[in-house]
Amino acid sequence: MALFRTDFQGTLYGTEEFQHGMTWSSGDSAVGLAGDIATAWATFLNDAAVAATWRTDVIWSLVNVSELGATPADPIVTSAQATIGEAGTLTTDGCPPQCCIGLSLRTATAGSRARGRSYLPAPGVVALNAAGRLDTAYRDDLLDALDVFFATMVTSNAATPVVISAVGGVWTARNVITIAIGDVLDTQRSRRSGLAELYGTRSV
Repeated sequence: MALFRTDFQGTLYGTEEFQHGMTWSSGDSAVGLAGDIATAWATFLNDAAVAATWRTDVIWSLVNVSELGATPADPIVTSAQATIGEAGTLTTDGCPPQCCIGLSLRTATAGSRARGRSYLPAPGVVALNAAGRLDTAYRDDLLDALDVFFATMVTSNAATPVVISAVGGVWTARNVITIAIGDVLDTQRSRRSGLAELYGTRSV
């Protein structure tokens, strides 16, 4: 199995760009995996509840998939892109562009080297409750649809989500077994650390 780094790319509010990533273990090629991910992610975004999380000008343009070298010191083997071209459906106000929804990727191993995060772009203000936190209903809708996305990748496309580390000059890949989203938005400039956060989780 080869290791692949995935970068989702898009624009929000017409002027800002965003990018969020994941890593995978797969026997597929970069071209094949890019197409599979683009199709599965478009299905995720076309879920009515998910689409209502983001404004119509939050647009996922494409996914870039790179096959990693045999070791961290080796160059990228090959890369491929696939078009996504999907957007949200919300027409009301969005949160500031530096805000993001933190998706935690957890493995069976404790420690920061065995955990990953992917930062989804700023949601609509409607997704927040009166306290300014991510509303439970929106959070759970995202988790349910993400659970389907990962299940599709694992069962239909034979691609396993992993968290990788490069300690000791070798790749170590650990399978993601749980995804989680907290109810406090993160920002691109800093992680807020003073707020106790309530998480929703799903098994992968």
